[in-house]
Amino acid sequence: MPVTAPRFSPDGGSIAFASRRDGAPEVYRVDAEGGTPTRLTWWGEATTRAAGWPPDGAVVALSAHGDATSRLWAYAVPATGGTPELLPHGTLSALAHQPGGPAVLTQVEGGRDAAHWKRYRGGRAGRLWLDATGTGEFTRVLAGLAGQLECPMIVDDGSGPPLAFVSDHEGWGNVYSVPLADPGTDLRRHTDHGSGGGTDFYVRHASTDGRRVVYASAGEIFLLDDLSAASQPRRIDVRPGGPRRAREPFRASLPADLGPVRPDRTGRASIVSVLGTVHRLTHRDGPARALLAEPGVRARPRRRPPRPPHAARCPGPASTCGPGTCCWRCTGARSTRTGGPRRCSSRRPGARWSSPCAPDPTGPTRAPSAAWRCARCTPRTSCATRTGWPGCAPRSPSGPRGGWATCTCRT
Repeated sequence: MPVTAPRFSPDGGSIAFASRRDGAPEVYRVDAEGGTPTRLTWWGEATTRAAGWPPDGAVVALSAHGDATSRLWAYAVPATGGTPELLPHGTLSALAHQPGGPAVLTQVEGGRDAAHWKRYRGGRAGRLWLDATGTGEFTRVLAGLAGQLECPMIVDDGSGPPLAFVSDHEGWGNVYSVPLADPGTDLRRHTDHGSGGGTDFYVRHASTDGRRVVYASAGEIFLLDDLSAASQPRRIDVRPGGPRRAREPFRASLPADLGPVRPDRTGRASIVSVLGTVHRLTHRDGPARALLAEPGVRARPRRRPPRPPHAARCPGPASTCGPGTCCWRCTGARSTRTGGPRRCSSRRPGARWSSPCAPDPTGPTRAPSAAWRCARCTPRTSCATRTGWPGCAPRSPSGPRGGWATCTCRT
């Protein structure tokens, strides 16, 4: 099943992680050798994730459960299940415990991955706070570094426990460390990503087992065996095992991943678009069928453009389909609104009809009613082509050039 933020226990026998297997993210524990995961939280909160293991063997979970402002708090959850206990560390984004010691290092703000917020220097950048004695009194450390500080770690490699973290104060996210006893001195950089010594990508998701540091960069995993001055990261070749058919399919998030829904004519099924694939889903029962789910191709149901109301085609030539004239060859078509013939709105052959038009008086057409004739014979239209109608007659020529200008309607 898909998981996020896995954390090994100090003895290496268990793994804590968060998963959306049952809907919202929850924290689970599983043996490192495999087996059925044990669900530890039941909060239903989207920000829930695993953060590590304290010395007492519980699982540390971060969640905004019960907080109206969506701020994260740390909880100690029994590894075998039970009631979570709120830890007195205040709001935070990440934390680390000293292996076999009382020190606690927390990260405040900076909840967004620094690789997605490169070289950010605003007020939401991550800050580190240290409780060196475990009394609950925290002091801010490394306040002089103008960068994003994230992934707090306390590593005991035998030379004195240093504080390790990821920072981009030099332009790229890399792993740094300072002594736990005096965090303001002896700042060391242990990776060279972005400076020619490694990939030009940020260090991400750094974590520790208490002695070594592992992190990801550019889609690859690297390991630091210790934090000495001579230590260099080495790439780890990971080959996932297991048959592909046993992998759990990706769960779509609704309604964010749901595209257009087009019901069919029967009303019993719909064509649905989900993440670039097209499927046919029945409304009551029955299987779903994939119509187009090709890797690398994004598809969506075709949307037919709406047809203008009362539209028809006039097949006559331009000489008989000009604006203001009647389409005599189209008198067989009727308007869906008035029942009468239509007039062309363009000189192009095949133009759409736009307004009613009288039938050709010379052709074998149905005679319009008197009420329809009088409604179409108005003073605003020319009677030059309508003098043959038995219901309209010219009134008088007007203008210096003369001609037909108005009509008189006779019944």
